[in-house]
Amino acid sequence: MRKSLTLAVCIIAALSLALSFGCSKKASSDPGEFMVSYTKDMLKIIKDNSGDCDKAIKELQAFADKNKSAIEDMKKAAQEMESKMSDEEKKAYGEKMMQKLQPIMQESMGTIMEFSQKCPEQAQKLGEVMGNLK
Repeated sequence: MRKSLTLAVCIIAALSLALSFGCSKKASSDPGEFMVSYTKDMLKIIKDNSGDCDKAIKELQAFADKNKSAIEDMKKAAQEMESKMSDEEKKAYGEKMMQKLQPIMQESMGTIMEFSQKCPEQAQKLGEVMGNLK
């Protein structure tokens, strides 16, 4: 249980970092919106495949691989966006994204804890795949 909680906290921290200047693969120019969408898609993959631990990891890895260039583009866009923002704009944007992120973080915690308890052998791989969002 402790290992599952630690993994969930690490994944939530990675999501928080990624979403602090987050992005939307659905053609949004906002990196935060992309990451909200991307994270929701990843959680859906975990939930949709919760009955097969190995398949969940396989599908999640395929999704991450497929979207690797989009993630790299998002990271660049986030850095560029951040460099153009004043401290006040950064703060306002961070607050806006945290409002969007909070429900996703709560959902993530439950989904990841459940997966980690059900699939302890695959939990580390889940952390690795989701950790690539950093």
